Amino acid sequence: MILWIVSLFILAGYLIFVEYSDYKLQEKLNEISNREQQERDALIGDGIAQVEERIRTVLQTAEQELLTDSTKE
Repeated sequence: MILWIVSLFILAGYLIFVEYSDYKLQEKLNEISNREQQERDALIGDGIAQVEERIRTVLQTAEQELLTDSTKE
């Protein structure tokens, strides 16, 4: 019985250690991800979102024109 209780404490300690290791790893990954995003923003600038939006608008307009042209024929 005592061995069973001790094994439960050891298992609980191991699971706490695994969870803490995972937490620290997630923090590091988020830090690296944020750093990469900041580097991209520094290289590309804030205007990239505007360029993406303009491309989407042009593509939507072209798609609508194609649809209206195909319905006229």
